[in-house]
Amino acid sequence: MKVLSLSLLSTLLFCCFSCNNNEFDGVKNEFSELNETRSNNELTTKFIYHGKTYESSYEIINDSLKRYNNPDVEMLAQKFDASPTLTAFYYPNHEIEYFDSEEELDASFDRIKEKVENIYNQQKLSYFVMAANSRVIIDDPSNPVDIMNHDAELWLYDDVAFLDRREDLYLQAGEKIFEWPHLKDKYNMNDKTSSFCAISIGGFTRFNLYEDDNYRSHCMSIIVGNQGDPIDVSKTPYSLSSLRLTNHAYAIDLKECEVLGTKRSSWNDRITSVRIERLLSIGL
Repeated sequence: MKVLSLSLLSTLLFCCFSCNNNEFDGVKNEFSELNETRSNNELTTKFIYHGKTYESSYEIINDSLKRYNNPDVEMLAQKFDASPTLTAFYYPNHEIEYFDSEEELDASFDRIKEKVENIYNQQKLSYFVMAANSRVIIDDPSNPVDIMNHDAELWLYDDVAFLDRREDLYLQAGEKIFEWPHLKDKYNMNDKTSSFCAISIGGFTRFNLYEDDNYRSHCMSIIVGNQGDPIDVSKTPYSLSSLRLTNHAYAIDLKECEVLGTKRSSWNDRITSVRIERLLSIGL
């Protein structure tokens, strides 16, 4: 553990209270790499379902409906279209795994958590990009993060690329869970979110975003977190128990997050209720 001088502490606090320029440059680079991959393989999809990886090219019909060329994927897409509780888990390495329900995901959650933690450890991630679009110009979503009073924050934006109106949801430090059953109440964001930034502070946090009120219907689930020891600043004149690290997940354009199970449309303007759950705290 390192002991910081007061001047160095001030510098670190400034860096940890917002997404620094170096991180956002990395976000933009990853954004560009994702779009280059998409342009080279624009009409393909890949996902995991019941332990098997599926991949297929597809055609666009009538400007919206997708017809998959792999008959197994086409059959699954039709099955998903009839599933009102389909749940998608987004891994930090851009893999997507589908489950028939949130309960089915929860039954596999120990495996999922272990896989996510391994990805963070192996890739030394401080952020990941989960939804990108080459047609948008992304704005820097850097905003102060309250590392002392919050364990997690979720910033919801009314437009793609972190533009237009923003509403913030918080998991208070020391609390296990934050739930909001209908975003129309208080936040006025029901079916209005087009991009978001999910932030975990000093540990691992699960974010569940639901299509309907009271945590119903289709669900998008992610885990955001970090590994490593916090920096000990307990001997500084302005004592803190620890300086907690932050990690971000950026959904730049929810039009690019597909909702299989609803005629294969997207997550844009679909989020109605939210659950934020603390999984593991580091350095508290």
